[in-house]
Amino acid sequence: MIYPSHLLPASEQIRKYLADALADMPISVHASIDSTNTQARRLAEQQVSAPYLVVAHAQTAGRGRLGRSFYSPAGSGLYMTLALDLRADEAVVSRVTPAAAVAVFLALEAVCQKRAQIKWVNDLYLDGKKICGILTEAIPTADGIRVLVGIGINITTHSFPEGMRNPAGAVLSPTDAPVNLSLLCATVANALVDALHGDRTEATLACYRSRLMLVGERVVCSRNFAPDGTPDPSRSVEGRIMGVDDDYGLLLRLDDATQTVLRGGEISLTVL
Repeated sequence: MIYPSHLLPASEQIRKYLADALADMPISVHASIDSTNTQARRLAEQQVSAPYLVVAHAQTAGRGRLGRSFYSPAGSGLYMTLALDLRADEAVVSRVTPAAAVAVFLALEAVCQKRAQIKWVNDLYLDGKKICGILTEAIPTADGIRVLVGIGINITTHSFPEGMRNPAGAVLSPTDAPVNLSLLCATVANALVDALHGDRTEATLACYRSRLMLVGERVVCSRNFAPDGTPDPSRSVEGRIMGVDDDYGLLLRLDDATQTVLRGGEISLTVL
């Protein structure tokens, strides 16, 4: 599917839909770029004030967690990075990635009428296939921390390279009408800033819990990885997902009936 050009992200169209808190921020939209997170880091090095937004129609070197790549073909996805300056508060910074997952879920529901699920801690799935990845990077500053929230959403991508770790899919089916990606981009940005607001903490956590997938399922959590992102079985733990705690730690019930909380890693279903 060739996406209609008038519905691809455009800076002034995005600005039309932004909330007041973001209405005046710098927005750069690129036909193609290596990575929106990489460009956002360059802007930080150039002393560009946050918040600012970097968007691309395609990425030639899109990045995911653990050094993995993120497939970002032209005109079939939304690739964006929102840069925010936050106070150097570990509790606030640790909430950014799950808040971004909630923001994407809410935006997809509002703009695309699709209800996704969240795979702890930073992926979104639809019909059992990954449709969105989130990469959060932090840069220390004199006054706090600049957080780069990179979000890649497969909108109409249905063909993927062989060897991808997770089954990948798209938000829209071939029969769905295309959506305005400027509106979707702005809605994600608005929802993320709202989700991080102090009085929205409980509502954001409740939304995350309500859409968390694999609750009650037995999983293996890998906590150590090779340079290529391959899990190391020697540093893994198995158990049944019971939910997340108030800090988005994964609650895992082990075989001896004890419960542990995981603060990092990657989960996958076990084969029984």
